Amino acid sequence: MRRALSTSRLLRDRAHPAQASLVSRGYTLIEMLLVVGIIVLVAGLGWQPLMRLAREHRVREASEEVRVVAAGTRTQALDQDLTFQFRYEPGGRRFIRVPYEQPQSSGTNGQTATVRGQMTGYLPEGMTFQAISGVSDGGGINPAMTAGLSSEFTNVSWSGPVLFFADGTAVSATFDIVDEVSSTRRVTIRDLTGAVTVSNLSNN
Repeated sequence: MRRALSTSRLLRDRAHPAQASLVSRGYTLIEMLLVVGIIVLVAGLGWQPLMRLAREHRVREASEEVRVVAAGTRTQALDQDLTFQFRYEPGGRRFIRVPYEQPQSSGTNGQTATVRGQMTGYLPEGMTFQAISGVSDGGGINPAMTAGLSSEFTNVSWSGPVLFFADGTAVSATFDIVDEVSSTRRVTIRDLTGAVTVSNLSNN
C-alpha cells in the first residue's frame, strides 16, 4: 500500500514539473524583493545625513576662504602701512579686498604708487552674505582702488567698508554666510585685535 502511494506521488510530481519550478522561483523572487527593500530603506535613512554633511562641508570651506581673505586684509594694512577695506555683497555672493586710502606717491616725479593687495572672490552657487552689524549699508569704493579689476566688482551694491588699520585694529563687524537651506556660518571681526573668526550657527 505504501509503495503504491509513493509511486502515485512520484508520477504526480513528474506530471507537473513546471508547477514545482514556479513555486521555487516564487520564493526566490520574494527573497530578492525583501533584500532590495531593505537596501532602499537603509539608503533612505542614510541619505539625509550624508547630504547634510556635504552641505556643511561646502559652507565651512566657503567661510574659511572668506575668513582667510578678511584676515589677509589686516596683514595688508600692517605691511603697507595703509588702511585697507573688506566688503561683501549683501544678498549676493561677491566679496572684495582693496585699500581704503590712496597709497603715498613714489619717487620724485609725484607718481602715485601702484595699488597692491587687491583681491576678489565669489561664494559658491546657492550661498549668500547677510549683514548683521558693524558696517553701514552701501558707500562707493574709490575707483582708483579698483583699477584693473573686472567690471563685475566695480559696479556692485557693496556693504559698507570693514576697515583694517595700520596699527592692527579694525572696525568691529559681523555678517553671515548662508546657503539655500539655511546652513549658517557667522564671521566676526574684532575691533581691538583685528582678528577674524568663524562660528557655526546651523540648526540642521
